[in-house]
Amino acid sequence: MKPCYHYRFHDLMVTSEIDLGLPESKAIDDEANIKIMRRGGPFSVNPNSIYKSPRLTSELKPNFEIKQSDEGYLFSFPNTTDIWVQAGSLEVATSSGAVNPIPYLLAKPLSLAMELMGRIVIHATCCSLSGQAIGMMGHSSAGKSTMSMALQERGLTILSDDVIALDPGMPSLTVHAGPGISKLWPDSCQRYMPESLNAPQVVPGSDKKWLVREQVHHQPCKLKALILLDRVAQQSAPELTPIAPEKALTTLIGVAHVAEFENLLPKRKERLRFLAELATKTPTYQLTYPTGFERLKESCERLVELLN
Repeated sequence: MKPCYHYRFHDLMVTSEIDLGLPESKAIDDEANIKIMRRGGPFSVNPNSIYKSPRLTSELKPNFEIKQSDEGYLFSFPNTTDIWVQAGSLEVATSSGAVNPIPYLLAKPLSLAMELMGRIVIHATCCSLSGQAIGMMGHSSAGKSTMSMALQERGLTILSDDVIALDPGMPSLTVHAGPGISKLWPDSCQRYMPESLNAPQVVPGSDKKWLVREQVHHQPCKLKALILLDRVAQQSAPELTPIAPEKALTTLIGVAHVAEFENLLPKRKERLRFLAELATKTPTYQLTYPTGFERLKESCERLVELLN
């Protein structure tokens, strides 16, 4: 009998044949929304290549490639794993002695599986206080995870690191907890979680650490505001500037967790309509802030004010 683990991410019940190394959900009687399966050998499908990452490995191969057939999408990570994605299911093929596939699985493949189910997935980290949440958007290295750690020091709860999944079918904009994982650079680990300096790398060749958080918040929170983080070395003090809905919509399109291949998604008109509504109804700001851990206190104070 194959092993079966139960998790809850983004208010979705996940059953997995792979131990994801995370606390399991106690609500195992719920019907699974997403199934994660392990495949013993390579996939027999022969889909067409539709996207190659511009980022290259040390062997000058695309960081990942996406192929598509009528049945689904195949993510190929060189010398690591292949992941077959459909709405509500992911199947992972790894060879003996291969690199841990979990960080790859819980990244863009999971986001695509949720998008195919109708969720809207944003590249953002989310923190909450008293049932209200702020989502911090930005490109990689904008400081989303580090800012969430600084906010946690000030009493906020980290709801989700790197990804917010919103359900257009809900009457209000509600954020649910993602996997209890944070990905931090070594200097941020040293500052906020020094006991985790020996944590594994997110992926081989990356300095980022893969940290499992002990405390995971499971109560849904209302999305109060969205923040576009912009870290500037020469900035003297944090500035919180409102973003007009038109510009906010452009920002939201750009920070989709699957932005590189957003044009491949089904129901693009419905997706754009939801993002336009999100940009109109949710206050959006740009936080331009200085570098340095010692400078984060004032930035955090400005963000906490939005939740009061």
